[in-house]
Amino acid sequence: MEHYMPFGSSTSDRKTTSADFARYFGAFIGDGVLVNPSTNLQVISNSNMTVTVKAGMGFINSGYFYYNDGDLTLTIDVADGTLNRKDNIVIRWDINTRSVTAQVVKGTPASSAVAPALVRTNEQHDLKIAEISIPAGATSIPQAYITDTRANSSVCGYSTGVLQQIDATTLFNQFSDAFTTWFDEIKGQLGTDPAGNLQNQIDAIIASKGAANGIASLDADAHVPKEQLNLNFTGHLIVHVASSDSGSVTGTKVRIRNEQLGSNYVQTIDALGNTTFSLLDNHTYYVVLLDYPSSYYGAAATVTITGGETQELTLTLDTTPHIVGIRQNIDTGVLEYTDGAAAFEPMTVTDGVFHAGSWENQWAADVKPCLLKNIVVQYYIKKTGIYLYDYEHQANGTSSDIRTGADGDVMNELPLAYYKTGIETTGEGTFGYFRLAKEPQDDTWCANAYLSNSSVVQDTIYLPAYDGFVLDGKLRSLCGVAPTVNHTIGEFRTYANANGAGYEQANLTKVQYLCNLMILFFKGVDSQVKIGKGVTSAPAAINTGTMNDKPLFWGDQTGTNGMKFMGIENFYGNVRKWLDGVGYLATNNFGYKIHAPFNDDRTGYTDSGVAIPTGNWINRMSRANGYGMLPSATVAAEADSRYKDYFYGLSSSDPIVAWGGYWSTGSYAGAFYWADGTVSYTGTSIGASLFATPQ
Repeated sequence: MEHYMPFGSSTSDRKTTSADFARYFGAFIGDGVLVNPSTNLQVISNSNMTVTVKAGMGFINSGYFYYNDGDLTLTIDVADGTLNRKDNIVIRWDINTRSVTAQVVKGTPASSAVAPALVRTNEQHDLKIAEISIPAGATSIPQAYITDTRANSSVCGYSTGVLQQIDATTLFNQFSDAFTTWFDEIKGQLGTDPAGNLQNQIDAIIASKGAANGIASLDADAHVPKEQLNLNFTGHLIVHVASSDSGSVTGTKVRIRNEQLGSNYVQTIDALGNTTFSLLDNHTYYVVLLDYPSSYYGAAATVTITGGETQELTLTLDTTPHIVGIRQNIDTGVLEYTDGAAAFEPMTVTDGVFHAGSWENQWAADVKPCLLKNIVVQYYIKKTGIYLYDYEHQANGTSSDIRTGADGDVMNELPLAYYKTGIETTGEGTFGYFRLAKEPQDDTWCANAYLSNSSVVQDTIYLPAYDGFVLDGKLRSLCGVAPTVNHTIGEFRTYANANGAGYEQANLTKVQYLCNLMILFFKGVDSQVKIGKGVTSAPAAINTGTMNDKPLFWGDQTGTNGMKFMGIENFYGNVRKWLDGVGYLATNNFGYKIHAPFNDDRTGYTDSGVAIPTGNWINRMSRANGYGMLPSATVAAEADSRYKDYFYGLSSSDPIVAWGGYWSTGSYAGAFYWADGTVSYTGTSIGASLFATPQ
């Protein structure tokens, strides 16, 4: 049947329907959001449980028109308490309601959430302009949770509209003026062979096609490729799997996971050992191999895609496990590296100069400074050298905000590792040991420092860059401020928790894990000698950020300049920090709790079975996965002690711990220093530090 329109009607014989007009416009206008301006129907965060759809227009379902003349607020349903969710923001055409409207399409909560399928039927048709990731327990939607899908032609795409008629005379004059200007500039450059030199310059311009700062190229459909447009796209990760002995890795699968985003992707490698993932910019993903041949040990890594780049990662399956370890002879105090670290050289700091030893580029020390908000990385800090960072700039070179708190807290991201610690007796003697691996070797290994409040292992944890500072009722990690002091352990806990689920002040599990890493990296237990004295012989505490120009591991012997470990300024010294998760029990043993929630009276804490020793210099530590390390023996003289730090003892009247020492503690201070206190105690020398664990 032939169709034609429009003609005037005579006795209603030329009726034209909405479908006719849609068909007409659909013949020369494609579906999608209008590309200009770039904010057309963009979805942006309101830092609460709503989002805003910016003003804009577009075409849908082959010719239907949508126009939003102002910012439109959409409400996102509250997050599930234990499961993640993904919602779609769509422009929906509906023939039954005869409308085109912006809507939230709610997803189904799941541990590995997926976005709802688009509706495209004869009655409804969706254009998906954004996807919202809603982690369990979320109370706001930051911009990092919003994936802009307008440029994805499979779910939305851009529509350029139609060309308007232009004044050819004006256009011709513009071209003439531009050519005259160009020719005047270039004619002096053409020399005695103007044709040849001109051709060379034209060839150079053509050669720049598709290159950085060059002209755009066109694909087979005469479109500019997406990667040459200034748009925010996801990047790609190409994972290549190999084996250390060149054996077959057939059947191996690769899993990519980000708990905050609810991302959990599993793909099988191809015949060449490769598989490719599309990943969201500026988020860290944990990569691990699954279902590999039983003759190999696994491999894992963390990756961050920035700028829509394509990144390549090779994971090698080894015939021996990735384990590094250290042990200390209980009788002699001698330390030695074990497992894969047997031939390692330790880190050293000499006269304020840091050397990474064998730990440079090692996965075990892969800590990354970042800005963290709602336990989502907003951006990473620019790396400038071996464990050196420019805190004033983001990884992409733009300015960072490390002072106001608007971009979040300055933290250090540490990827998942599994560990095992304890006391063992061999034919060589009795040893206290600590072993670290990318993956658990058996069920005697743990990842307690990475547990959420519901005992789920997380891919990352976040360590403070600075001593804690209370701002607007929240404990923060910010540059250029004096550490906050004079609050009880319970008050500081409340300030830390005010940041949201997963934020806590320092606790036993994480601090003792870090202390074990210190022993491992520096092959020693005397922290002041191995790293530096820290601020332990000064008239007062120093402000945060004074060591931004220092590497992530640094110190000196002045007693006034501070020290850094794992990117944490004043890991010990400067001000003591309250330590949650440990304290006195009526049995006169240490009580401990592996993860939050914590409390003042140690209710629900586990009896370690380790008797609290008399206050004095620490000589021995008891070790176990549950509590990490606890002082088990002391001696009267510092010279006779192994750990060179002081333990003040605990009692029913002073049942809680302040850790690290402060500005005038002298040789008493260090990574293992513990002072006792009451739950009501406040003081100018006691503050707190902020830690975060994804939930």
